[in-house]
Amino acid sequence: VVIIASLMITSLMVWVGASINIINNIVPSLIFIIGISDSIHMLIRDAEEMEIHQSRIEAIKRMIWYTGAACLLTSLTTAVGFFSLFMASTKILRDFGWQAGLGVMFAYCVTLLCLPAILFYLKPVHRSTATKSDGGKLEKYIAQLATVVLDNTKKTLAICVAITSVFLFFASEVVIDTTLLEVYTDDHPSYQTTDVLNQEFGGILPFEISLDSETQDAFKDPIIFTKMKEIQDFANQQEHVLASESLVDFHQAARVALLGSAEERQRMPTSRAQVEQLHLLIAGDPDEPNGVNRFVSTDFRRTRILLRVFDAGSRAQMELAEKLKKELARQFDGTDVKYRITGDAYVASKSLSIFVHDLFYSLMLAALIIFFMMTIVFRSLKLGLISIVPNIVPLILTFGYMGMTGTNLNTTTVIIFAISLGIAVDDTIHFLARFEEGRKRKKVNGDLNSVRDALMEAYDGAGRAILLTSFMLLIGLVVLASSDFLPTRQFAILTSFTIAGAILGDLFILPPMLLLAFKETEKAQDDS
Repeated sequence: VVIIASLMITSLMVWVGASINIINNIVPSLIFIIGISDSIHMLIRDAEEMEIHQSRIEAIKRMIWYTGAACLLTSLTTAVGFFSLFMASTKILRDFGWQAGLGVMFAYCVTLLCLPAILFYLKPVHRSTATKSDGGKLEKYIAQLATVVLDNTKKTLAICVAITSVFLFFASEVVIDTTLLEVYTDDHPSYQTTDVLNQEFGGILPFEISLDSETQDAFKDPIIFTKMKEIQDFANQQEHVLASESLVDFHQAARVALLGSAEERQRMPTSRAQVEQLHLLIAGDPDEPNGVNRFVSTDFRRTRILLRVFDAGSRAQMELAEKLKKELARQFDGTDVKYRITGDAYVASKSLSIFVHDLFYSLMLAALIIFFMMTIVFRSLKLGLISIVPNIVPLILTFGYMGMTGTNLNTTTVIIFAISLGIAVDDTIHFLARFEEGRKRKKVNGDLNSVRDALMEAYDGAGRAILLTSFMLLIGLVVLASSDFLPTRQFAILTSFTIAGAILGDLFILPPMLLLAFKETEKAQDDS
């Protein structure tokens, strides 16, 4: 199922000319997680039906009837959530939205069409409860877990709230920041080579100040010339600036060479004629792109100051930009000189910062849409509101771990939350679907304890599938956690915390909330 669905979305991307990038490379992982989860839920339901209906065809039909709707809901809500990324301001996110959304729906279609057909030709899987009256080990553990949780609802919720609160505290320490070398560890050759370039060769990241004026020969004015020198001195005093270069440096170096005194480097020209005479000596051919011509236009209306900065992250780069803007305003406000910050380091930092914020808030919007749909599908505002809690817990645990370890929210970690959303919603919907199915059936049969019994059934069916899915995914993530590539390692570790949060939310928080919420309703109905 996973292979077919992955090939389908990959083929579609090739057909429309979409390329693999830092965001949509997680689409196969997303399809894998959702496809495996839905398949396991179907297989477990098939085994349950085989215990009741010995007919192979009848068991498959009932499997499709009961799990097909739940799988459709998980896929549809997740897909709609990703489709909501069309509202993002960046194209890369809009593309990721339709690719992930269609990939999820492809996974559902393949699961629904291929898995039942394949099962028809395979030997049915029998659970241990079909041959042992006391059940298998997994069934025993799940039953014991369900009994403990449902017998101690308030204590269980209090413990879960305490755990979540600790992670929530550390989650507040997470900062949004990204660096060019965030994909490497400190001992990686690429990191070490770049560090040498920063320390010994003045850095590789350009950060520029562009100055413009409408006045002819504006930057021959000795007053403006001196202001440029002061801006350079201010920039050189900043923590992450490694070196600076401008028109002033070329002129002052020429003064030192002509007059033979190092002190001349600090003396500024006192007249426009001095600037013009020095420039005639060093400018050379006006069409020559090297030397001083790289820093000033031939009409002296435009010039630039080049800074080389350390890869301290987008947060530090934006703070540097704000400091420079204040200094530029102090120097040039009241003149006709216009200024702006540019350069690869600044543009990349600003773009990445906008991108991370855009993706994060787009995913939050997707989450709201998903919970709104769940409320409509289950026809219960109470269920919709309750479902929010277990889906927030995985995000809090993942954020909390990031805060504990000092991991920043950046382009390589923010995409983890797209998968977190898929995992959490998938497990919650399957558990709620089992709960609603059991509660309605038992109420029809006149069972006075329908809520608790329905939860026990949900634990036995959906709970087992959640644990099996989580266990299988964690085994695969152990392999990725040993990778030398930092983003892959972070993906494995953060997704593991997401899975742990989903287990905590769906098996320890959701059932007690459902029992407390619907037990009171049931009592009120019985009294009436």
